Formats: sequence, structure tokens, C-alpha cells
Amino acid sequence: MDALVDEWALVGIDATTRAVIADRSGGNPFYVRELVRLIASGQDVAAVPGGVRDVVRQRLAVLPAETVTLLRVAAVGGREIDTDVLLTAAAAGGTAPDLDDGAVDALELALVSGLLVEPAPGRVGFGHALVRDTLYDDLSSVRRARWHGRIASALEVLRPDDVTALAHHHESAGPSHAAATARYAAAAADLAEHRWAYTDAADWWARAESARRTAGPDDVAGVLRLRARQIRAAQLAGDVARSRSLREDILPVAAATGDHELTAEIILAADVPTIWSPRSVHPQDHYLLGLTRATADRLAGRPDLRARLLAVVATELEGDPDDAGYRAGLEALEVARAHGDPTVLAHALYGRYLHTYRDLVDGIEERRAVGAELLDLARRHGLGQFEAAAQLILLQACCARADWAAADVHAADAVTLAERYGLPLLAGIGLWYRGLRLALAGRWAEAEAAYDTASAAVSTTGFYRQSAELTWWVSVFCLRLSAGRYAELLDMTRSVLDATSPDLSAETVELLAVALLVDGRPEEARELLDRSGPPPRP
Repeated sequence: MDALVDEWALVGIDATTRAVIADRSGGNPFYVRELVRLIASGQDVAAVPGGVRDVVRQRLAVLPAETVTLLRVAAVGGREIDTDVLLTAAAAGGTAPDLDDGAVDALELALVSGLLVEPAPGRVGFGHALVRDTLYDDLSSVRRARWHGRIASALEVLRPDDVTALAHHHESAGPSHAAATARYAAAAADLAEHRWAYTDAADWWARAESARRTAGPDDVAGVLRLRARQIRAAQLAGDVARSRSLREDILPVAAATGDHELTAEIILAADVPTIWSPRSVHPQDHYLLGLTRATADRLAGRPDLRARLLAVVATELEGDPDDAGYRAGLEALEVARAHGDPTVLAHALYGRYLHTYRDLVDGIEERRAVGAELLDLARRHGLGQFEAAAQLILLQACCARADWAAADVHAADAVTLAERYGLPLLAGIGLWYRGLRLALAGRWAEAEAAYDTASAAVSTTGFYRQSAELTWWVSVFCLRLSAGRYAELLDMTRSVLDATSPDLSAETVELLAVALLVDGRPEEARELLDRSGPPPRP
């Protein structure tokens, strides 16, 4: 197929677009040519070329009306559809005893025509996505919604466990199906989470929440609980920015209910270990902190919730110059140990870990101890996300002691666990270590490539892009400085120098000053350091 694309292409076509062309054309030379021409005209490859649309319509024009109708119902069903579901949906509403036979005859003719194929026993589909898209696009929105509803009804009888398809078709059937959409979208989200597909789960939770708002606008608690599930799925997917935004948006609504346990549920929805603190680029959220403290005080009789809420305070105050976060972490750990629940204790240990950097010397051993306890706890109780986080904590402790053999093991285990449990942010953080190891070996070019790979992996999760970019910048800056590539340092700092100093960490400001110094600009380096103020105390 690449040869056909190259023969007809008037502009460069990348590998991703070529894959889309292959999928949508099914390798048909005419469809390939028309898609290539479509791209050359500046249109989206997802559109249907006019020439293809005309040819499909001409083929439909010679078919009986019953066959065309069945093809259109099939198009509403998607690229592929269960044969029994299609026949039931196509026959829905009929009363004549021979209607099913008529639908079967129409299906057979659609297969003979080549517009439908049988990819597997009991399933039919479109050999070319462009045929399906033409049929679907030619339907009015009213008819689409009606047939989505018919397919949903057929699925409920014939395939009641296919919750993802049921959610899709009920949602596409319109507002009158909102209650069913909410129910099945939540089931689809649960299914995605069991498969560790957290990005998909977050999307389904959002759709369930939207449908619940339509079906039951007065069900505030129900909407809030669906939002909590969406927040957590987004956080597990590594999309920290989205998770925090979703929580920030709904917290006042939760607080206004006066239900402290429900408020705690919303606050705690985002308490997933991320190793990298969101505070690295996110300003301190005074409303969140105040509400979390107040809720923890009001739930003194719920030590499980109180410990986790205190751990959230510790997490939010990580790196703060005063000791409020440190004290909250200690109290969270004390309450969690007394309560005895392993998951609660895991959250408290993670909150404690974030404050082991207060003491640059003694903190190393404390970090190792916290990581070891968390790893043992996670293994004994099947807490996959905490097991991956514990490996990264131990990796950091080993790096601080220059114990590279042990660090290698923890890094490999962390990435394996993160990939197993669908935690892309933790996997990306684990990949950063490879760049460090290559740098220590003096393999500068390979180290920089490894940092590029790790940065791309973290950025794709939805983690704060600025944080990922700054971490990459610091990594590569130190790499080039160690390699003596001084001429490149200032070039790579220009975009960072444009940022306002208060938004940069003290470490980043110091590196910027180094770049100015090696470029022979000591006065500018001194001015930058003066403007940024004194470094925070450990």
C-alpha cells in the first residue's frame, strides 16, 4: 500500500497517516488514491472523499430498499456488529411473521454485493470503513438516534454483558436514554478500570456523570460520586492536571451539601501516589487545604478517613518551608497505624515519604525505611500502585547512597509494575533513571536520548507539561555541563529565561545562573539570583 501512496502523494505523508489510510481503505487502490487526494487538498483524512461517496451511493442505488436499510442499520452499529443484534434491530417494530426472513434475505444480498463481509462466525462488518462512514453520514440525526436505540434494545436482550456497546448506543440514542446511559457508562468505566485502562475509564465516568445530570438533575450526591470516580481514574492515568481541575471545580458543591463523608470522598479521589509532587508547578490551594483540615476535624470518629485526609495535607504541603505538612504526615501515620487498615496505612506512608527530603542526610535512611515498609505492605495486601511507588522510593534512596546495583533492580521492578497496573506516569518516571545510568557511564548521546524518551512518556500522560519540560531541561543541562558542551547551555536556557523567576524552582534558577556564568555573564547571573530571593530552608 505504501507504493500506492507514494505514487499518488503530492505532499509528504507520515507513518501515522499512512496507517489511517490503510485502515480506512482496506487496501482498495481506488480508495487509497481518493484518500491521498483528499489529504493533498488539505482536508482531514477522517473525511470521506467525494469520489468515494459518489461510488458508494451508485452501488446502493441498484440494491433493494430493504438491503439498503439493513446496511444503514449496520452502519449505525459500527465497523462490525453481531449478526443477531443486526437482524433484531433491523426487524424491530415489525409484526409480520416473515419479517425476520426478509431481514435475512437483505443481509445475504448485502454480503453478496461485497458491501458487507463476515470477519468471523456470527459477525458482519464493512470491509472498507469509507463505505460505513458514507452510509452513516447520509442518515439524518433523528434516524441515527432511533436506530442507536433499536440496537441498544437488541443488545439488552441478546448481549446484556456488552456494557461498553450498550453505553455507546444508549448515549447516541439521545436524552431520553440518559438514565440507561448513566448506568451502562458507569459499568463500562468499571470494566475499563479492571483492565487498568484508566484513560478510557475516566472518559466513561465523565459520560456517566453527564448522563446522570440529564436523567436526575436533583441527584447531587449521585453526580458527585461519579465525579469522584472520574477524578481518581484521571489521576491513575497520570493526568494529574485534569484530575486536580476536576476536583477543584466540584469541591464547593460537595462542601455545600454538608455531608462530610461525601466531601471527604471528593477530596480523597485524587490521593493516588504520583512520586512527583503536583506542587512543582501548582500554587498552594488554600481552599483545598482549609476544607481538608476542617473535614478531617469533623470526621474524628472515622480514623480511616481522617488519616487519609491528613495525608492529603502532608502531600499538598510537600516542600513548604514551615513544618505543618511534616506534622500532618506524622499524625496521619499515627492514626493509620492505630486503625490498622493496610490501604489507609499505605496512603499515610506515602504522605510521610514526601517529607523525608527535609533532612538531606538523615532523610535518606528514613526514605529507605518508609519505602521498605510500603513495599512489604503493598506486596502482602495486593496494593499494586503502592508497590510500584515503593520501588521508586527505594530507587531514590539507593541513588542517594550511590548503590547503583540495587537501584538498577528497583528501577526495573518499578517500570514493570507500573506497566502491569496501567500507571504510565510512574512508568515514565522510572524510565528517567536509565538516562542517569548512561550519563554516569559517560555515554552522553545515549543518555540524552533516554531523557528524551522519558520526558515524552511522562508528557503523554497529561502530567503538568511545564514540570515534565523543566525536569528534562535540568537533566539535559547537567548532562551537557558534565560533557563540557558549554556553548549549548545558554541556547537551551533561552525559553526558560523568558519565564518569570517566581515560577521556577530554586534549583532551576541556580542552573540558569550557571549557564550565564559559563557564557561570561556574571552580572546577569548575580541579578537573576538576587531577583529569585534566598533558597528555601531544608
